[in-house]
Amino acid sequence: MFKKIQPADLNLGDLVFVFKNWFHTPYITNFKKVKSNKDIKDLAAYKNLYVISLNKNSRLTKKNVKLLKIIFSEIVSSGLINEASVVSRVNAIVSQVIEGNFCHKTCANLIRSENELFKRAVKLVCLTASFCNYLTFTRCKTIEYCNAAFLIDISMAMQPVLLGSRRLVTQYQRGLIQKHPIESAKIASESNISGSLITLIVQHHENFNGTGYPSGLKGRQIKLGARILRVLNTYEALTSGRRYQAKKSPYETINDMQNMALNEVIDPIIFKKLCLFLRLFPKGSCVAESNGTLYLVKEMHVESGSIIAFSKQHQKIEVIQESRIKTLIL
Repeated sequence: MFKKIQPADLNLGDLVFVFKNWFHTPYITNFKKVKSNKDIKDLAAYKNLYVISLNKNSRLTKKNVKLLKIIFSEIVSSGLINEASVVSRVNAIVSQVIEGNFCHKTCANLIRSENELFKRAVKLVCLTASFCNYLTFTRCKTIEYCNAAFLIDISMAMQPVLLGSRRLVTQYQRGLIQKHPIESAKIASESNISGSLITLIVQHHENFNGTGYPSGLKGRQIKLGARILRVLNTYEALTSGRRYQAKKSPYETINDMQNMALNEVIDPIIFKKLCLFLRLFPKGSCVAESNGTLYLVKEMHVESGSIIAFSKQHQKIEVIQESRIKTLIL
């Protein structure tokens, strides 16, 4: 679906992906639709261009490509992720996952709806693919986790009462929410999905300390993929917001999730990996440089990447750059 192309071969109407941080292009995202000869001339300045097939044989419709570009740009636009090393692989994986799920008739409502749920699903797939790339997982394992990320909330597509409400969750809605991992697994199982993937869907709301649902599993009883999805799903929910809850900044979210990690609601090791992946270090955490120097984080200025921290070695407040941090201790 993504094919490398030379600027001279571009045609009017082509949808082009620019393999470059979109902050360094004149475009709002990495994607640009060719509307004029001037667009072709402007695109000639970039070496790595990929045209996206939108013919009728492609399962990925224009509507969903539009959603993909918006959602994916949210994942990489902060500059905290080294997009140059992950964009190509992540885009290919995300496209494969979304295309593959077009084959599942049970996912039709989710995919066609262009609603909040579909956007959340694709964003979680993007985040999962990027995080798995950071953890150097195999492509096979990454695809499995991304497929699970896409399908974990599929049953909610059949529950408009959960999607349309702008009020706080009622007791009735809470009951439906706590049943949705099993219901989503049932729906997904109709599409000849592997047992290991079904397990990830069922377990994605289990808490590391055993207080989750539907089975109250604890620690390593929960599959690694499900523990990862629990962390990433929480991050996506808080940064995207819900109809009844305003979205938070990535740094606010990481600070909130730190308490969840300390109380082992989420796997603390995976949470630390997420912080290192995002290069966001919560207040009160202890960080270490490669030389072993320890700092207690007081505040982080995300825009500049600077951290105000107390040096345990020098017994004073210092300003350090996040790029120097190699280890995080909650």
